[in-house]
Amino acid sequence: LALRLLFLIIIMSAIFSVSMVLAEDSIVNPEPYQPEEFPGWALDIRRASVIGFGSLPVTLLVANIVYEVWRFGVKSFEAGEPAYAYAPLFFAPADGIELSDDDRKKVLRIGVSAAAIVATADYVLGLFERSRDKKRGNDAGQQ
Repeated sequence: LALRLLFLIIIMSAIFSVSMVLAEDSIVNPEPYQPEEFPGWALDIRRASVIGFGSLPVTLLVANIVYEVWRFGVKSFEAGEPAYAYAPLFFAPADGIELSDDDRKKVLRIGVSAAAIVATADYVLGLFERSRDKKRGNDAGQQ
């Protein structure tokens, strides 16, 4: 049984290595995309998704920090003294009160909303930049 398994492994590796050599010869370098291949709205959607998902980790982190500091402030104000059990992040004691599931959902909603706002702001700034470039192009053509 061991001899058959060894023979099978040798045959399979030989077939695999030959197929890799043959496949390497048939690879053709693709032609790069041209800017006019995609409509502007498709490029805008792609950029918005990249900006939105790219900013999501940062917005979630900031939302979590701000929410925990806010919660600490509210609970301390209600108690009339610092509520150390609600202290944010690593300032909390070991037996501190963690975020509830509702609080975590709020933080998630805030972070996702902030990422969407960042993507929308990038889109609006891009529109302003394109209109300014068009205006400058028209002004240069008139001179």
